[in-house]
Amino acid sequence: MPSDNIKIIDNPSYKKLLEKFVGMKSVSKIVSFLEFIGIKNASLSEAFRNLPELQEQLKIIYIPDSFNGYFSQFGWVAYESLNVDLMQKAIELADKSKFEEAENLLADYYNEQTLQWLLMTMLVVKEFRNREELAKLAKEDYLAERYYACVPILLMLIDGLVNDIEQTGFFAEGTDLTAWDSIAAHSSGLQELSKLFRVNRKKTSTEKITIPYRNGILHGRDLGYANKIVAAKCWAALFAIKDWAIAISKGNKNPPPVEQK
Repeated sequence: MPSDNIKIIDNPSYKKLLEKFVGMKSVSKIVSFLEFIGIKNASLSEAFRNLPELQEQLKIIYIPDSFNGYFSQFGWVAYESLNVDLMQKAIELADKSKFEEAENLLADYYNEQTLQWLLMTMLVVKEFRNREELAKLAKEDYLAERYYACVPILLMLIDGLVNDIEQTGFFAEGTDLTAWDSIAAHSSGLQELSKLFRVNRKKTSTEKITIPYRNGILHGRDLGYANKIVAAKCWAALFAIKDWAIAISKGNKNPPPVEQK
């Protein structure tokens, strides 16, 4: 579980949205009062009539926190490129304690069409470009259900990509995978995923696992890793790393200087 109480909803971009909405609600009360005393403006009244609908739409900004709250312990985290409706459906299943069904839903998301699109978006990260061919081979193996082959490759891609950006790999204990005003790189996101994936696995086991334990898989201890859930979590981590890398490339490694109010 996340190590602090800071939520994704506290990200500056989300806070600004909420502040604007609170301001609009305050103004709407004034408009309602003016209408009550007979001072009316048709365009203003019409604009503020849509506030309840806007409030309903704003609920989506709470989804990443709920998603991580349920699923980070299982190896899934929210990221900017992840489908919001998918996260909402997974949360609804988790609300009913249907975690296995939720995990299958999330794994099914990584189909041929989704992988094709998300791998194209990966090309914006220059450190990924010389890894594209390996990623395509991993995709072929995944779609052919050769999970024994694609999982080690994906773990290598994840580690190497982060290493090129951060000088330490994804699975190294000291690697900082956070960034300012980010969903994927929130402290409840990739940082938690890294801790989970790098857990030491000291005994050889043939039992099926559902977490991509890097050490257990690549050191030949977790022999039951070759399944769709493990592979899909590797894809999800790779695409979350893409969103982290974009945040880093925009200079969001650290927060900007505090502006004077």
